[in-house]
Amino acid sequence: MIFILKKYNEILRIRRFEKFKNCDLFNCDCCKDYDDLISDISNSKIAVYTAFTGDYDTLKDPDFIDENCDYICFCDNPNIRSSVWRIILMEDSILDNNRKAKQYKVFPHKYLSEYKYSLWVDGTFRIKFSVREYIRRYVKNSMLIVIHSERNDILDEFEVSLFQKRYPRVIMEEQVNKYLDEGFPRNYGLGAMGFIFRQHIEEISQVMDDWWDEIIKYSYQDQLSFPYVCWKNDFHPSVSLINYEGNNYWDKPPGNRHQKEFKTPFNSYRLLDKMENPVVETLILNKEELNLIKMI
Repeated sequence: MIFILKKYNEILRIRRFEKFKNCDLFNCDCCKDYDDLISDISNSKIAVYTAFTGDYDTLKDPDFIDENCDYICFCDNPNIRSSVWRIILMEDSILDNNRKAKQYKVFPHKYLSEYKYSLWVDGTFRIKFSVREYIRRYVKNSMLIVIHSERNDILDEFEVSLFQKRYPRVIMEEQVNKYLDEGFPRNYGLGAMGFIFRQHIEEISQVMDDWWDEIIKYSYQDQLSFPYVCWKNDFHPSVSLINYEGNNYWDKPPGNRHQKEFKTPFNSYRLLDKMENPVVETLILNKEELNLIKMI
């Protein structure tokens, strides 16, 4: 039964991917000089980096180490040691711990200016296989992110974020209302922002600068502000359609999943409506999907 449920969920995930990949956020044209871009990436050193403060995450050595990549960790703990990651202590800052780490995530062109390309890796992840292979396979332009496999709308993301204590409801409410009032479209698309490949060029720097402005003004919930700043800049990143939580290239070791807090009261009218009028998704399998189930 467990295996059947896993296959069932995988089919649901693939169906969502097929739907979400057509969202406007991912309406990405291949780089005009795509072959030259791939060649340059292949021949350039890539900064694979992460950042965290305190004991929010732990540093995980990769299972696979790519050639011509530097592995860099920005942190505020002088006692951290690694034979793979180069440890760089963070600058003194008046920012809270989350934004203190977030600025390194958003500004590779500032903190890694000696590199042409970088790959951000959230501290919850462990690299399992070649990140160069991942980039080469999926990149189409100057930025590559992972598609969000559960949602494609910031209002839905807002509702889910209400259950996480680290995100303040009132600020998120103001943030989302401001975006929608400006005309930001519903169902525009969402990225899962734990793995980000970027080329350090002016276009990307501008998007990142605008992203940071939103993080400072409102919440640091990436999935709310990133699609908005892309929309404002008419920028469309390339996207990989893989399982964000775990795939051939990375995974989240046990105990490294950020848990949602369900102590927060239901204070969204849309959530209350869903509780009072639940909608059960019925999965009607086609012939190929039925055969997948039968093969177990």
